[in-house]
Amino acid sequence: MYQLLYILIKLVVHLPKWLKYLLELKLFIIIYYLFGYRKQVVLDNLQLAFPDRSIRSLKKLRKQFYKHLIDVFMETIQPLAWNKQQMQDHYKLLNVELVERAAEKGSVLLMGGHYANWDWVCSIASWVSKPAYVVYQPISSGHFDKLVHLIRSRFGSIMVPNGKVAKTVLSNQRKGLTAIYTMVSDQSPMLTMAKLWLPFMGVEVPVHTGAASLAVKSKMSVFYIKTHRVSKNHYEVEFEELIDDASKTDEVTLTKAYFNSLEKQIKEEPTYYFWTHKRWKHAGKKL
Repeated sequence: MYQLLYILIKLVVHLPKWLKYLLELKLFIIIYYLFGYRKQVVLDNLQLAFPDRSIRSLKKLRKQFYKHLIDVFMETIQPLAWNKQQMQDHYKLLNVELVERAAEKGSVLLMGGHYANWDWVCSIASWVSKPAYVVYQPISSGHFDKLVHLIRSRFGSIMVPNGKVAKTVLSNQRKGLTAIYTMVSDQSPMLTMAKLWLPFMGVEVPVHTGAASLAVKSKMSVFYIKTHRVSKNHYEVEFEELIDDASKTDEVTLTKAYFNSLEKQIKEEPTYYFWTHKRWKHAGKKL
């Protein structure tokens, strides 16, 4: 099964551009028009986030989002066909020197959201001199998980399952190893595990604080990953420093700063947020 998946994906990523675009168009028609995958979820999310917009404008935004979603799906497997230079040409870190300078003093945390192309941040190791760890959610299917792991670690990043993050960070700290950690931190926690609620796009929701807590305990510099979609299959990243030493603050303040940066970016260009995710499913359920 793994070999079959690998061969199939290798065939897809090496298709000529015109054929890839045709495949993407067919996928869009199937997902958006034929199956209507989570279309109501997306519209509900958009209505929560932008209550002042008309249904017509939100439906237009929804359609634009699905086109981008297909792009991201295809982009996820594309690094399998690229070398380091090709990857860097499509995913450029404009001010990575800020992260490098911060890493000279100690470990660094990069906090991103499900925005634009969040998967290509796994290429971070090709840009930095320190070991780069990327936190990920393992896939239940072993075959798919193995394949995704192969793609994400292609350029040298060390993939860490989200359940082993604290252990990895603290172990590296005891060894005196300075590293750069990347986490996508805007997922919704289980309601019973929610420790902190914050307004996100105008709606109070539970948020994860684990990343901020680790940063505070480990005295990390913290940056927000601000990804811009330049054109199809091309992105540029700017790193925004949230704090130079997280031990100077607390996990609540740091988590607020992260969500403020993410929310600001979503409002600037909402098309590229991951609207199929049920991010606001716990709204109004605060215990």
